[in-house]
Amino acid sequence: MSKKQPKKEGSKFDRDNLGETKKFLEKCKKEIAFCTIRPVKTSKEGELENQILFRNKKVAQICFSKVAYFSLYQFGATGKTIVKPTNQSEIDEAYDWIISGIQSIEDSLNNKEQKKPVTKKPKKASKEESVEDLEKRIENLSPKSNALHVSEITDEILSWVESTEYKLVDDGHTLLVRTE
Repeated sequence: MSKKQPKKEGSKFDRDNLGETKKFLEKCKKEIAFCTIRPVKTSKEGELENQILFRNKKVAQICFSKVAYFSLYQFGATGKTIVKPTNQSEIDEAYDWIISGIQSIEDSLNNKEQKKPVTKKPKKASKEESVEDLEKRIENLSPKSNALHVSEITDEILSWVESTEYKLVDDGHTLLVRTE
């Protein structure tokens, strides 16, 4: 008469029993937009573990476990947490954590997009220059300088330019150029 040995509780958590792990990964892949699963090498030759990525940011990593269906390394702002689900409700909690981790990544991406871009200060309205202002600026010119930038040309400045040795040149900037 042969006795049947009672099945060990840990046997449903064998390394070869990847049913729950595959279901979990498929659920993540199907239900989470922009979620990718990337296999990564482990220290054991020929063995791969799966990383769960959201928009190329690592959210979690699924590893083998002897005491649970899998070990879930959760990566968050506060660091790394390891969860080892042994029943369906714990697997559901792990999935909910992944959803919340992805939500925090989305929130941080949205906050970066919503930050105000650096805006340039509006230029001050330039005051109209008079002929006297231009003459003072010309007196202060160094001997090597041949031009002044003029912000706004008035009729008064135009008539003054015609009577002096200066001419106006517009090459994107209006310049008063010495013709000597």
